Amino acid sequence: MRSNKRRKSRAHSLQQPSQSSQPPAPRINVDNSTLSLREQLQLARANMHSSSTTKPLTRTKFRRRKHQVARSGKRPGDVTDLPDGKYEIEQEPILFIDAYNVIGAWPRLRKWRDKSDMETARRLLIDDVVEYSHVRGWECVVVFDAQGTGEDTKVEQTAQHIQVVFTGGESADSYIERCVFEVCESGQRQVWAATSDVAQLNFSKGKGAHVMTSTLFIQEIKRARRETRDKLARKDEGSVRGKMLMSTVSEETRHKLYELRDKLEST
Repeated sequence: MRSNKRRKSRAHSLQQPSQSSQPPAPRINVDNSTLSLREQLQLARANMHSSSTTKPLTRTKFRRRKHQVARSGKRPGDVTDLPDGKYEIEQEPILFIDAYNVIGAWPRLRKWRDKSDMETARRLLIDDVVEYSHVRGWECVVVFDAQGTGEDTKVEQTAQHIQVVFTGGESADSYIERCVFEVCESGQRQVWAATSDVAQLNFSKGKGAHVMTSTLFIQEIKRARRETRDKLARKDEGSVRGKMLMSTVSEETRHKLYELRDKLEST
């Protein structure tokens, strides 16, 4: 009885069609084949890849973005133009900067902080902010947190449209929040805050100010620096052209001089 059941189940399994619709991979036969073992392995791999149901590999988002940046000619880290402010007033925008937050986000300045040379880090940041303010035409307030030092708040006018603040009885966050609230309430100018502190960003946005992270502000400083270099390069190029004889004569005279030069070169 058991043998009859086994025969029936075996016959039933032979009658059922195979669940896999893919053809079986070719078997490697070394004895009865004119192909070498390497050629048979290559044939088996080709058949395996052709019958695979996996999706083809696609470019990742990072790689697409990298190629798009290369085609557009923009440098990595470049950002689009910053949005317009809330108030359409001719008075220049004002930007409050959480200084130590920016220093911590910028490797160029952070290395001086890690060397316990905070004075150099502060000086370099202020120099960068002065250049940024000159290019953008913004008033900038650089706020250093001096809470716990026991000193009063100090405000220094280091350059035109540049204020450097060392807080005394309050933190840099509370000082910036209070100033952002006061300027936004007046409704007379654009207000910006540069920090990576999430609570401070949310507070400034809630009061109607624009915000940018410390990383974005660093990118903006670099872009302003490039614009300054480009302007100086164009200015130098124009001064060199002004000293050339050809730039001082009329177009008709220049054309005749070119014709004379061609005749002399041909002879």
